[in-house]
Amino acid sequence: MGNCVALAKSTGEICGQPTLTNSEFCLFHDPAAAELRERGRRAGGAKAKLRLPEGAPITLSDIRSNLSLLAAQLQVHEGSTTTVNALLKTYDLLIRLAELEELEGRIADLEASRA
Repeated sequence: MGNCVALAKSTGEICGQPTLTNSEFCLFHDPAAAELRERGRRAGGAKAKLRLPEGAPITLSDIRSNLSLLAAQLQVHEGSTTTVNALLKTYDLLIRLAELEELEGRIADLEASRA
């Protein structure tokens, strides 16, 4: 949980996208996600089915990872209005999820201080 620490090549600024579970990098910079990125590049403009890991997400971290995968898959698809809207909605959900995770952390801190 956090923001990607990779540096952008053109600006030298930190990426700042949400990280994958148990990683300090986002989907686009995580070396462990290279295969997924390569599959997306090979597919090019092909209309492949969007796929997420099977089974319902269990934790907020699982949901964050699935949303990051979905965003990456949407980015390799044709730039139709529907795809762009889905991508924007996915980013909105990632932002809301980050806010929810922050609130959960605050609640946990308050509960710990009262004990």
